[in-house]
Amino acid sequence: MKTLLGILLAMFFLQASVYALDKVRIGFPDRAAQFVPLPLGEQRGFFREEGLQGEFIRIVPTVAIAALVSGEIDYYTSIGSGVAATIRGLAVSLIRILFCNLSHRLLEVTST
Repeated sequence: MKTLLGILLAMFFLQASVYALDKVRIGFPDRAAQFVPLPLGEQRGFFREEGLQGEFIRIVPTVAIAALVSGEIDYYTSIGSGVAATIRGLAVSLIRILFCNLSHRLLEVTST
């Protein structure tokens, strides 16, 4: 009986460790005002509320597309290099988010 009670208590107190946050790596080209909301949202817990842990990586556009295609980053926030990659035939999707009169774009690789 004590063993069963111990197991149930352990399951109750350890269940939080089962719910790990999904880590997303987001690249951005420069420290500019339009990219400030991303790390700010992480600090304020908006990503955590959605079950995500954001990692923000400053990376130049030409390297970013290679990192995006190889899976080193999950998203990239600049549209110009994404359009160029699409023209070259890479499977890149555009996700657009608008808030606070700032335009944000996320690029991801999609399977074709």
